[in-house]
Order: sequence, then structure tokens, then C-alpha cells
Amino acid sequence: MLKASKVFLALSLASTLLAGTSQAAVSDADRRAAKRGARYLVDQQKRSGKFASFSDIGSTSDAIVALVAARRGPRAINKAYGFLERNEADVNNVGLKAKVILALVATGRSARDFTGRDLVEEILMTELPSGRYGEGTAVFDQALAVLALVGAGEQPSQTAKQWLADAQCDDGGWEYLSPPSEGDDASCYSGDPSDFFTSDSNTTGYAIQALEAVAGTVPLDADPIAFLTDARDERKNGWGYVPGSLTDANSTALVIQAFVASGEDIPAGAKKALRALQWKACEVKGGFAYTWQDEDEDGDLEKTAADVGATIGALPALVEKPFPIVGSMPSKNPQPLDCQA
Repeated sequence: MLKASKVFLALSLASTLLAGTSQAAVSDADRRAAKRGARYLVDQQKRSGKFASFSDIGSTSDAIVALVAARRGPRAINKAYGFLERNEADVNNVGLKAKVILALVATGRSARDFTGRDLVEEILMTELPSGRYGEGTAVFDQALAVLALVGAGEQPSQTAKQWLADAQCDDGGWEYLSPPSEGDDASCYSGDPSDFFTSDSNTTGYAIQALEAVAGTVPLDADPIAFLTDARDERKNGWGYVPGSLTDANSTALVIQAFVASGEDIPAGAKKALRALQWKACEVKGGFAYTWQDEDEDGDLEKTAADVGATIGALPALVEKPFPIVGSMPSKNPQPLDCQA
């Protein structure tokens, strides 16, 4: 494998737990966008308390974190937490356990007493000699687990941190599923048509936040911020899932969070690119589109429909809060939206 000059990520744990950013950096436009997004999420919550997107447990957990970041929605958060409690049997793998932990610590709850379960210990018990949390656990879920443990006040082992660092591709990014293998190219592509995963902005965003959140210093072989900088979508000025793809809300949000976690300036225009995906209040109550599309194939891009998952992803980035968000229950519920907003 090609080796670049060593890059070192180091951040004090205390600063991360304080949300890693100055609120003075968040504009009024960002705050208004976050409040509108919170209103949309609350309106989309199911009677059961869940937020339906890619995964009932994962999306509901993520929505709790998003609403805490926006400082809105105690009633919706409590309903969502009730859904998680009633469906605790489905919290059955490392990634989902990590997401529930992140939701618990965001609201000030203990991750060591979730319906009588100690989710922190459940993750720690899966650690293999390699540092991987469970046989076959995706790189993406390893990053989530590291973030969850830090949020819960438990430092991952050096071996677990190093496993995540060693999973980096030569181009500076991380791919969703596996560490690089012999014969992979710089983006972790093996050349086999059945290899569907290459370095991507989402896994890279989570990995950066995870390695910045841990105490101490973790060496890397390539600069992940340079990977994200090069992966930017020149047409809409945000980020898509993989380099060269069209801007989407979730990818752009995770990249913004990664820059904040790293102590780097958010690239000019990145927040604007994220806000551009939000629908106005009178259209669909402030929800975020996932991405852009050209249905008429006339070259003019239009936003896709408002999306729960995209809105969940956008809120922490708008207020510049990287993971883990260690907070408390918000006190205000979202207000009815002004159609002119």
C-alpha cells in the first residue's frame, strides 16, 4: 500500500464533550433552518413514536440526537424514547446499540441502564483481539461504536482506536464495509464488480469525528480532510456519498461536522449548500430534500421531496455540533412555522 506522510489527529476529550464549537459561529439563518427542520421532524413522527426512514431503531435514535442539537422537541423525544424502550429487543447489533447510546447521552440519560441493559458493556464485550467490535462489523459501525463509548464516558481501547485508523484507505477516506485489502486501489476498490464499497464521505465523516473524540493521539497515513476537500461537488458546492456525486443533505452535513470536530474552518459555502436543500415552511414545513434531480433532463436541477432522514442528518450540522452530543432534554417544543420564513 502507498504511504503518505503521517497525519495526526488529536483532540481533548473535554472540548469534544462541550460540543466542539463556539455557538457564535452559527448564523441566524442556520438557527432558523434548524428550527424549521425540527418542526418538520415533529410533524412526521409516527403515533408509535418512531421516525420512519432507513431503520426504525437507527432513525428514531438519530432523530432524538437531531432534536437535542436543535434544542427543540421534548414531547417528541420522550415519545421516541418510549418507542426504543418498547422495541429494545431490536437493538441487537453494534451499530444499533451505538446509535441508541448516542441518543441516550444526548438527552442526559444513562447508557448503562436501557430497560435494564448496559449497552456500553454489551459493545465492550464484543471487542476482538484486533480491536474490531465484533466479527464482520462494518467500518461505519466501528466509528459509531467509538463515538458512543466516548459519549458514555468510556474510552475505547487503543487497539479499537487503531483498528479504525488502520481501516483508512490510501486516498485518505474510509469505506463503509471493510478495511483495505491487498490488491485494493487507493479508494479501497478491489477491481471486482461485486465490490460495491469504496471510500465515501459518510464513513469518512464519522471516522474523523470518532478519532477526534477519543483521548490521546491516533496516527493516520493520509490526510482525511484533504480527501473530503477533493471530494466536493463543484456543481452544488456540497458533498455526495462518493467523490464526483451530486450534493446530498446527509453527506454534506457529516462533512461539516467532521470539519468542526477537526478544528478546521468549514469550507466557504458549505452551510449554504446544505440550507439550499431545505424546503420552505409553506411548501413542506421546512423538511430537507435528500438531493437534487433533473427529471426533465433539461439540465435544471430541482430538489427531491422532503425526507425525514435528510432532515435528521442536517440539524446537527446546521448548529455545528459534531458527535457525540452530550447534552440534556430541550425545554421548548417547535412552534408553528411562519410561511414567509
